[in-house]
Amino acid sequence: MKEHKSDNVVIHENVQLGESVILDDFVIIGYRGVAGNGTTIIGNNSIIRSHTVIYANNKIGDNFSTGHNVLIREGSIFGNNVTIGSHSVVEGKCQIADNVKIHTNVFLGEDTVIEKGNWLGPGCITLITPHPRCQHQDKCNRGPRLGKNVVVGAGAIILPGVTIGEGAMIGAGAVVTKDIPPEMTALGVPAKVNKRLSDIYCPVGEKYEKKPN
Repeated sequence: MKEHKSDNVVIHENVQLGESVILDDFVIIGYRGVAGNGTTIIGNNSIIRSHTVIYANNKIGDNFSTGHNVLIREGSIFGNNVTIGSHSVVEGKCQIADNVKIHTNVFLGEDTVIEKGNWLGPGCITLITPHPRCQHQDKCNRGPRLGKNVVVGAGAIILPGVTIGEGAMIGAGAVVTKDIPPEMTALGVPAKVNKRLSDIYCPVGEKYEKKPN
């Protein structure tokens, strides 16, 4: 099967759909934004659920899936096996690597970089502008960088330019204002390094072990 789509789907010009792509009702692919009308690629075996809007000039890998009402702005690159939950927004020029799971109501600001294996809980936010409306913001805007296999708890906010090291875990509701070293946990407002992942035990007394992707 080449693709499956409803009569209510809108596909703009310069869109390339892979094999076995499923498009639910009221999906829009290749919407033209301020960056023009570059080619939009959706990889094989992808499922785009209802009311999702994907702007032009996005490159999306295989086995991609969205929940409902997802918005993806222009100029981003997605790897394979990326999942984005309902009501989430991905602003332009983001880089999202393979095996990333993004839950519901997540907002990714422009220029966010997410490496392989990340897990972002519901309501997470990443930001790009240190001082909104500053006339010099084009010189200092920079999205956060999340290393491989980072876990971000629900409702956490990651400020512009912050780097989170590989394997780190950010607690729910934390506000991350500074870089976090690899394999560490960070909690609070502002977030402070708490302990190493190797020191975490769950409520039943078992040692924390991260599932493989």
